[in-house]
Amino acid sequence: MEGEFGDGDLSATWAGRPAPDPGAPYVGSVTPDRALTVEAADTTVDVDARWVVPAIGNLVGNALRHGDGTVRLTATADDGLLRLRVTDEGHGFPPAFLPRAFDRFARAEASRTGEGSGLGLAFVHAVATAHGGTAHAENSADGAAVTVDLPC
Repeated sequence: MEGEFGDGDLSATWAGRPAPDPGAPYVGSVTPDRALTVEAADTTVDVDARWVVPAIGNLVGNALRHGDGTVRLTATADDGLLRLRVTDEGHGFPPAFLPRAFDRFARAEASRTGEGSGLGLAFVHAVATAHGGTAHAENSADGAAVTVDLPC
């Protein structure tokens, strides 16, 4: 199935309304003190949107729930590779969590009894693998970052 990942499409999916300028990055208000920035290449890629869109939603949702500051979603396509990257401005992942971040039932806070089953990042990894791609989690100087690379 072909999925379109242009500025208007991602903005409408995640912010609930189209971007004011189709050529510019979109900044949507998520909560009074949080923002979601979407910057997407104006291109069409061949991916199964039925799986990729929920995977993106999982990454954005995790960043909103567990990170701080602005959440950024970027989607670029170059030389047959779609790169989806979600970042936040929080404290990042606990270092001990990173090697098992994509394992089923892995949770960054093992003692956490609240929301989440620890299956979200495993789902993202499964979607990436099913597309012949990869998923990678890391800490940047600004917070957590998850990158999904998919051939397209």
